[in-house]
Amino acid sequence: MLVVGIDENGYGPVLGPLVVTATLLEVEDEKLLQEGNLKESKQVFLSGEKMSDGEILVLSFYSHLRKHKPATPQQFLADLILPVDDNCDSPLSICLPQFRLPHWCDEDAIDEGLATKFLKEVGAKLVEIKSISLCPAQFNKRAKNMSKAQLDYLLFETLILHMRNKYPKKRILFLCGFIGSTKNYSQFFYNLASEEWEEEGNNGEVRYVFPNWGEIRFIKDGDKQYFPIALSSLLGKYIRELFIEQLNIVIREHMPSINHTSGYPNTQTNEFITKTSKLRAKLGIPDNCFIRCK
Repeated sequence: MLVVGIDENGYGPVLGPLVVTATLLEVEDEKLLQEGNLKESKQVFLSGEKMSDGEILVLSFYSHLRKHKPATPQQFLADLILPVDDNCDSPLSICLPQFRLPHWCDEDAIDEGLATKFLKEVGAKLVEIKSISLCPAQFNKRAKNMSKAQLDYLLFETLILHMRNKYPKKRILFLCGFIGSTKNYSQFFYNLASEEWEEEGNNGEVRYVFPNWGEIRFIKDGDKQYFPIALSSLLGKYIRELFIEQLNIVIREHMPSINHTSGYPNTQTNEFITKTSKLRAKLGIPDNCFIRCK
């Protein structure tokens, strides 16, 4: 059977992109997806500090799927990112990671056999990875007309439809992480609103069964319970950290003493925003491309 795990990264930050990622697996038994030893991204990555372990895992899964290692973030992102309809024609220096990959770990540590081991633990074959990344400007444009939860959900639905349309003759189970504290996702249905579904809810899961093509489940702490959600979280975290790293590199070229920012709302990020105000004006970085409105 086909199972897709979907999760977001960057729901809470004020800097950096909002990333939603989907991984498509062919699995032997749905129940096995709650087995295995793959940890969710918060346990593997710590922005700006603990990065090598996560990079090893992500690039090992990428190498397992593509049979080669990406040499640059551009190569990696071009392969995985699903384009949106308002890509920027003139990206700023903070927008495109310009370093080589791997960036935090040794190249020799990347091993597609590591990914094979994790996949065997849950009886799965990795078929496809797709992600959507909204930069602050793209985020702010959309967030004017909808809540952050609704915007996040619409990215989930875009990836759901992408996978469903690519495999129209297959029933697919979509396992999704919770979006904030949302429990009623049908209120956000856009393209799915015209379709027939049945809703169920119990023990931290909300299920929407679509008789014609499959099922969508939203699961509280799903990245701690289900392998495909954890994998999507891991990949999405890495994608987000590539952009955060580029932001820090550009700023620290001009202000070497400034502390690294994760983009999450805290004292360090507030200081980063305040102290870089004049520099950003000098570099031609508008607030709309730097700070998220929600």
